[in-house]
Amino acid sequence: ETGERVLALLRAQEVDLGVFLALGPVKGFASEVIGREELCLVAAPNHPLARRQSVSPVLLSEFGFVGGIAESNFAQIVAVVMRRIGVRRHLVVAEAQDAETVKELARHGAGLAWCLSSTVTEEIRAGTLVPIPLTRTIPALEVRWAAPPGRPLSPHALALVRHLKTIPAAAMKAR
Repeated sequence: ETGERVLALLRAQEVDLGVFLALGPVKGFASEVIGREELCLVAAPNHPLARRQSVSPVLLSEFGFVGGIAESNFAQIVAVVMRRIGVRRHLVVAEAQDAETVKELARHGAGLAWCLSSTVTEEIRAGTLVPIPLTRTIPALEVRWAAPPGRPLSPHALALVRHLKTIPAAAMKAR
């Protein structure tokens, strides 16, 4: 499910436990970090920024982006990340419902794309996408779990949380 759907299910108390990406605590939820995911800015190999040794975030305003639906949790997180690294405005040339379509749009030259690093490893290795090296550090996303507000965890959800906490961070990133 998408991050926004997970949070909606938690708010409606329709699930015992939710796992989602965030940049920090989410208002209305007591949540805990169980891992981290790195973000990566990628482009087609023929993109003007693809051959640069380093790129200032200010320069990104001159190029189009492909990304998730604007209202999605992921697109909102990316917008915050861009502001934090110094991108004050950006042009979204295409929006897609899923990460695979975003990657394909970037691969075909439609624009720059922010992706989870773990989802573009093969494309970067194959040379179909190129990571854009920025002069600013890209903040990592937190993988968080939360229970519905005001409701204790069920025994099964509690067992799952205990298990998630035993998985080393490196193994969580590899998944």
